[in-house]
Amino acid sequence: MKVIDKYASYDIRVEVIEFEVPLDYSNTTEKINVVIKVVNKIKNKTNKFILYLQGGPGFASPFPTSSSDPGYINPLLDRGYTVILLDQRGTGLSTVIDTDVLISKGNVNAQFEYLKNFRADSIVLDCECIRKELEIEKWYLLGQSFGGFVSISYASFFPDSLEAIFLTGGLPPIAINDVTEVYTQTFKRTKEREDAYYAKFPQDEERIEFILNQNEIIPAQFNRLGMTLGASGGSVNLHGLVLAMFTDFKLLGRLSTKVKRDYENYLGFEQNILYALFQEAIYINGPGIKSDWAAEKLITSGFTGEIVDSQMFDTYSKLRPLKGLAHHIHQYENWSIIYNIENLKTITWDRLPIIAQVYLDDQYVDYELGRRNYELFSHKQIVTNQLFHNGLRSDSVNVINALHKVLEQGEYI
Repeated sequence: MKVIDKYASYDIRVEVIEFEVPLDYSNTTEKINVVIKVVNKIKNKTNKFILYLQGGPGFASPFPTSSSDPGYINPLLDRGYTVILLDQRGTGLSTVIDTDVLISKGNVNAQFEYLKNFRADSIVLDCECIRKELEIEKWYLLGQSFGGFVSISYASFFPDSLEAIFLTGGLPPIAINDVTEVYTQTFKRTKEREDAYYAKFPQDEERIEFILNQNEIIPAQFNRLGMTLGASGGSVNLHGLVLAMFTDFKLLGRLSTKVKRDYENYLGFEQNILYALFQEAIYINGPGIKSDWAAEKLITSGFTGEIVDSQMFDTYSKLRPLKGLAHHIHQYENWSIIYNIENLKTITWDRLPIIAQVYLDDQYVDYELGRRNYELFSHKQIVTNQLFHNGLRSDSVNVINALHKVLEQGEYI
């Protein structure tokens, strides 16, 4: 454990701490680094700890600049927590995964043998290693989206290390028969968001049809922009991009340099390699199941949602060298266990309170699939249609308060 940075900014102070952990916990020879950012108010330091697990996979935790950036920091600090932001292995300041790193490992099999250690079960073991090194008896978890998946994985292996779990942005779809179930719901929710988009911006139907007929545009790549419709502000932001692209094509016959860059970087697939590679693998719990490009088999027309398809590994320059690895991942069937189902079934409210704020119309983590978790483990849900998937960021205070109200009173009324 080593402090690699510390700073004060406005009303917070932050320590950045690096830990050396095994790449593979079953063979501890090779090591990687995992980094946390520990946030306190300048005048306070507490012994109540909450670990924030970022959505993804493949996204770093925010770099805090004040108690209001990110917005959920302040309501947590006000409740007496020390906030710990984890850069999950492969992201941020931790040992990173990118195209060059994976290529350096050798052939596809060697790349995969390295990469397979970056799923939720390994992230959980990192968390346990960090908790022990910090000498924290128990801590709280706040998991957003994929971070919630990791939180439930954590609960299934080490429930007695946790005081309580707060989930935002849905519950993991554990009780599914295959990955196709996830993407069937994804396309259903995306069609709902597409209909809402055109109801709000009817003028964009003709604009988008015009854009799709330009030689510069690959329709499948453009349709992936529908992935952004499930966040607050997503529709307006997409409308702005559509208007800019339409205007450029009308006036210039091509995309201007800035608009082309905005369009190509809009989804960030080349900056988040883990996301592109593991988008379907995060739903597989144990051996005997392969993803087999489940999402792309459901593509028809119109916007697509949170999916990764094989064509992306031809389209994006940073993904192209990983095409063989991507196909290997989608045919692999000997995955590790990320949820210990039998342990989950033993969890009670008295032993480990689990509270989830779920969004009825969530485009990314489906409400209906999440409801099946009532059959598996004890938890309580706050269900709302007033927020989108990024509710924790867009309405931080109210979301944090609602979660704690259930923790303190047993229900949300």
